[in-house]
Amino acid sequence: MTLAPASAPGVRLRRARRGGDGVVRVRTDVAGFVGYAERGPVGVPVRVRTMRAFEGIFGGYHDAGFLAYAARGFFENGGDTLLAVRVASPLPDIGADRARAVLPGASGAPLVEVTAGSAGVWGNGLSVALTPARRIEAVVSHPPITATTFDLAEARGFAAGQLLAYRQPGGAVMHRVLAAVDAGSGRLFLVRPAPARRQPGETALTGLDPTVPLRIERVAYDLTLRRDGRLVAVYAGLELGRQAQAFIGAVLAPEVPDADGMLPDMTPMIEARLLSAPEPLAAATGLPVRLNGGRDGLAAVTVADHIAALATLEDIADVAMLAMPDLTARPDPTRYLPVPDTPDDPVPSAPRPLPRRLP
Repeated sequence: MTLAPASAPGVRLRRARRGGDGVVRVRTDVAGFVGYAERGPVGVPVRVRTMRAFEGIFGGYHDAGFLAYAARGFFENGGDTLLAVRVASPLPDIGADRARAVLPGASGAPLVEVTAGSAGVWGNGLSVALTPARRIEAVVSHPPITATTFDLAEARGFAAGQLLAYRQPGGAVMHRVLAAVDAGSGRLFLVRPAPARRQPGETALTGLDPTVPLRIERVAYDLTLRRDGRLVAVYAGLELGRQAQAFIGAVLAPEVPDADGMLPDMTPMIEARLLSAPEPLAAATGLPVRLNGGRDGLAAVTVADHIAALATLEDIADVAMLAMPDLTARPDPTRYLPVPDTPDDPVPSAPRPLPRRLP
């Protein structure tokens, strides 16, 4: 019988070598590292692809742990993607916490809370200074006694959501959030014409003097951020109205990892939130206000905290290698025998040689 050539149609059985070359290749370009970091999210896997991105999120090298050193070694040896999880104690009194400062409003009530972007003592070196932003103003020559709108020659610079100050010589300064602007006609709306679209807080100005000009000014601030005295960033034209385009709580909003665990390579060092109804700050003199109260949360960290951080990587399929560079054992002293006392002089001096006898 003549066998058909290999190219003929049909079904054939070919036995492959079961052992292959004897080497099992393990993917090592995607890793999960769990350990201590200077800053960054706690207990949240963050995907980074460069050492620069790691430092921008978790900070640099520090004496509390080895996570940054391990990350550098990973990337220098060809690693592609690292999922880093920061470990810290969650206990409320001695666990990780952010540095913060509260800025009061003109009424004396707390108005804006500025916090470090993440927990840690690093945030205690941050300071913020606020100054009035570029002035945007207009003058109404003959205002009505009660006003829900103002007609200007030009409404350039004004936008919905801005906090505005209204001043007349000899009168009290009043503040309202601008509800809407018709740029074409130059009309400012303190109250929206359609009742269904009105928001809480939209109220008319009352008690105006029609014989005295009314000055309208935008209330906004420039914020300068420094770390250990060195300039980090300047945020210009921050607004206190929640609907404003440059609302301070939106510009300095918390960064949250996306569905892939990614964060910007350089996360903002501070966050801000409005604590009460918009009003001017009590002081914006440019003097630095220091943040304080930041804690690393390492004094009470336990093995359970490491395990909880490690568990956040459980459902991430592409992690092929794990490392916990800061999981160190704590020996139990009762399991070891007492160390014998060391003599005062463990190596006594050799005796002096005897004098040589002459023949």
